[in-house]
Amino acid sequence: MVGLQVAGLAVVIAYYASANMRAFCEVLADYKQRGGLPLAAVVQAFCCGVLPEIAKYVFNIDRVLDRQRWRTLAFNCFLYAWLGVVCDTFYTFLGNWLGSGVDVRTIASKVAIDQFVFTPFLSLWMIALAYTFRQYRYNFLSTMAVLGPHWYVTRVIILLLPCWAFWIPMTSLMYALPPSLTFIFGALASAASALIMNAVAAESSAGKTTDKPVSPVV
Repeated sequence: MVGLQVAGLAVVIAYYASANMRAFCEVLADYKQRGGLPLAAVVQAFCCGVLPEIAKYVFNIDRVLDRQRWRTLAFNCFLYAWLGVVCDTFYTFLGNWLGSGVDVRTIASKVAIDQFVFTPFLSLWMIALAYTFRQYRYNFLSTMAVLGPHWYVTRVIILLLPCWAFWIPMTSLMYALPPSLTFIFGALASAASALIMNAVAAESSAGKTTDKPVSPVV
């Protein structure tokens, strides 16, 4: 994760130091602007749903292409497509509210709202809820029955420390770029962290499946 953070820092430095890098980023930002929320959904689904599965196959972490694998892929793609829409909407709201400045105060304000409000009370909550819903075989009443303070502590709070360790530095870099690049940087960071987190989960489970959420998303 430190390596990914260093890579993120290199991207930010390259953006401000290289005219060619800025031109390339402007092209990406233009595609993102024209694609809107549908493109955000597709990009996030691919980065956090498809890429980790490809990586697990390529690097021989998990090459079993059974029905359960395809169901997991479909579930993750749907979940992260929705999260892509939510994250992009949140970034737009934050940019409109706090402005497009890249000064220390604006960056710190965006990071604080992102990591201490949006993450624990919306993004991680949504991911944990989705995995719980899946664990109870998409039964609404069974899922509702287990929700409460204990569920929140064991399924959401437990993820916050590793999430903050990675994402506080990464969102600081993300908000140091123009708002038009926020989603792009965030999606790439999510993809990179998803590859690592899925590999760690595979090693930890030692071949056993788990319904506990592992979130790469801010």
